[in-house]
Amino acid sequence: MAENGNINILVVEDDKEDFILLTETLRGKGDSSFQFTHANSLKNSFEMLDEGHFDLILVDLSLPDSSGVDTITKISQKRSKA
Repeated sequence: MAENGNINILVVEDDKEDFILLTETLRGKGDSSFQFTHANSLKNSFEMLDEGHFDLILVDLSLPDSSGVDTITKISQKRSKA
């Protein structure tokens, strides 16, 4: 959790409308404050991971540049190197 009490969430989702739906749904739940960062591709998610810390990563398994469990593996490897 960030120093400001927010939970930093990276959402890797190529569909902007799905990103908005997800963030609006999560903002209406629980007592925690969420800070969302949007990445629209695997490549973009790597850039975001280089720039900041995330408590949680939510991933669409059908991205323009990656799909399936391979996406999770690549993000996990990238995160462990950071």
